[in-house]
Amino acid sequence: MLYAALPRINYLDPSLYGKRGDSITLRCYASGYPAPRVAWTHQDTKRTITNSSVTSFKITGKESGGKYCCHVSNDFGNETNCTSLEVIVLPRVKNLTFHLSGKQGESITLRCNASGDPAPRITWIHKDTNRTIANSSVTSFNITGKASGGKYCCHVSNGFGEETNCTSVKVTEYQPINAKLTSDMKFATANKTFEVFCNADASPPANYSIKQGNITMGGSHKDEKLATLIEGIINKGYRQRRTEYLKSDCL
Repeated sequence: MLYAALPRINYLDPSLYGKRGDSITLRCYASGYPAPRVAWTHQDTKRTITNSSVTSFKITGKESGGKYCCHVSNDFGNETNCTSLEVIVLPRVKNLTFHLSGKQGESITLRCNASGDPAPRITWIHKDTNRTIANSSVTSFNITGKASGGKYCCHVSNGFGEETNCTSVKVTEYQPINAKLTSDMKFATANKTFEVFCNADASPPANYSIKQGNITMGGSHKDEKLATLIEGIINKGYRQRRTEYLKSDCL
């Protein structure tokens, strides 16, 4: 003698996720007697998508996501269980600030919008120093010198993908840096002429002068270098005097 058995869902695919264009397969296996009928419905649209245990389809967009329910039934009962499909959207950088320029002391604002689902995290990185400067779509800072320039990259990610786009900041005017004072000679004899050079990185080109104490010995800004001729009799104290020159101010 055969006995009737209520339908029961024995296996249902757990929650799934995918992106547009991916193929998705849903499975629902059931037991019961007589053998239960199986139907899949998309609850968000109240639409029956198949009358079989297994169904496959391609994700066409966000509308493909939502709750999918498996209904099993026979003449003695029914059961329903549901799973879900999350449609992800890979992160993309949008509306990145174009290349900027500014002077020392001015303020710069960088903007980077992004799309994606889940909503992407946004990070700004100064590539020249590999330093994270902000964890937001918009960041502002003051130009403190030439080092504030360089490449700035917007990195977006949401756990399913990532993208990076970069822009740049050019510092057009900044105070002199890396000033150096050098001489073309290590040793000299009496009545010998030698040169002292002063150079620095600056924009616009710096004006230069060399001072020993309160005495200015020369000045120029041609070719961003200064050549000061120091003439006279080099006495026994030359080495000490030369050291003093090279410790003089380079302005």
